[in-house]
Amino acid sequence: DGSQRWISSRGRGIFDATGNLVRVIGINLDITRRKQTEAALLDEQAKMRALLENTDGSIWSVDTNYCLIAGNSTFHENIRQAFGAEYAVGESVLARYTSPAVFDEWRSYYDRALGGEQFGVEMRRHFVKPSNWMEYRFSPIRNTDGGITGVTVFGRDITQHKRSEQLIQDQLAEITFYYDNAPIGLLVLDASLRFVRVNKLLAEMNGVPAADHIGKTVDEIV
Repeated sequence: DGSQRWISSRGRGIFDATGNLVRVIGINLDITRRKQTEAALLDEQAKMRALLENTDGSIWSVDTNYCLIAGNSTFHENIRQAFGAEYAVGESVLARYTSPAVFDEWRSYYDRALGGEQFGVEMRRHFVKPSNWMEYRFSPIRNTDGGITGVTVFGRDITQHKRSEQLIQDQLAEITFYYDNAPIGLLVLDASLRFVRVNKLLAEMNGVPAADHIGKTVDEIV
């Protein structure tokens, strides 16, 4: 019908006692479906690789023995900064940790994910200068039967987020200090006229500790 097929041909020669070729036997197999499946798989792998490389974080996966399955370029760059060389596929991602505490910490994370847990952790990364904050998300890899075959980890830099959090905390601490030490009595009431907050001077004026004001009405205190 004019279509093209993929054929795998195998053959061998048959020789007589004097070494002369007397015949050839062979077999042709139609492997078109296999080649189509391989092409589809390669296409999916290319799409997955593009997805991994276009994220702003590091992504890697390990098997049940903590050995590297795959990692994106950001992951390998981080490993080069930390250890001077990339991990090879099949190498244990725990083998280069010289600190027993760090080794045990990371192994516990992988074990939690291998046990079926999906979770995240935040930690300080000191091998880069200046040090930064990272968030790591651990997820189990499951096969079609639901069995866990490894762990995928996604890491992203949250340094700016942590700095913003610290800035807010510092500002709140400053506001709280001035509120609590103001030279006039200050209070915050809710819609039911119950105390939400009082400063030190007002608590002293009322003769009741500040903590004992909270949740009570003005009439109950004054």
